[in-house]
Amino acid sequence: MSNYIRWKQGDYIKLGKAVAQFNRKRNELINEENSLYLPEEINYKEAKENIITRRELNRIIKNLKDFQKEGAESLYTTEAGEKITNWERNVVRNELRSINRGINKRNAELNEPISSGYSRAQMGSLELRQLIDTKNYLSTFEKQTGYRFKNLVNRIHKWGKADFGFKRAITYRLNYIETMKKYSELDNYDKLMEKLKSITDPDAFYKFVSATDNTKDLTMQSDQNLTQLQFNSFLEDLGIEIDKDSVSQNIDYNPKMTIKQYNEEREKIRNELNETLKWLK
Repeated sequence: MSNYIRWKQGDYIKLGKAVAQFNRKRNELINEENSLYLPEEINYKEAKENIITRRELNRIIKNLKDFQKEGAESLYTTEAGEKITNWERNVVRNELRSINRGINKRNAELNEPISSGYSRAQMGSLELRQLIDTKNYLSTFEKQTGYRFKNLVNRIHKWGKADFGFKRAITYRLNYIETMKKYSELDNYDKLMEKLKSITDPDAFYKFVSATDNTKDLTMQSDQNLTQLQFNSFLEDLGIEIDKDSVSQNIDYNPKMTIKQYNEEREKIRNELNETLKWLK
């Protein structure tokens, strides 16, 4: 079942009311001494467009309502001396928890052994290194100053806007499809793209490409370039019916055949075809 939110009339009303009350209090405080640290005014349309799950809708409505609490506009000072409102500090804290839960979950997945007996972490996964760098960067919230502090806060808000796991699934789907475009010259490419693009739900997409460790490992797919035979086998692992390419049709296919053996056999057939063409001339 899709995690995408299905908006109801009551959802529009609740979000609209929360946004209106938030902006009203903010505007009442605009002339106060600490107005420089007030959060930005909320645009209802933009807020709605950034919500992709019901959990995210509920979280945003709660955050906006929390701004009505007494003292929400008071200032919090970080270890480095930067100031933000108590309200925004609490929002950042909750967003960091959400992001870190997603990072920890993905970290655990990358440390699970695959068919080779080793985990992707043990094999030097680029994604794992990126996750570690991200987590380390987020942990510097109390120590950043100036524009670096503002940039970090903006990134936390951006990454924390959507459910981290679902947002990661969306990015994974887009990157996977983009990676497969490098095989546009191979036979059966259209069959693959038709199938991938037909699965619009990110969670269902991840489940589909997880048929084997090889098909779901985006890092591996990014690093390697498949031959036609390997590409055909890749599609078959995904359960996609294929049309054998003209060269493969002439090969007595053996699943245990190495790529070198396959290339030698294919070259042999091509040479034979060339000799036949010369004879016909």
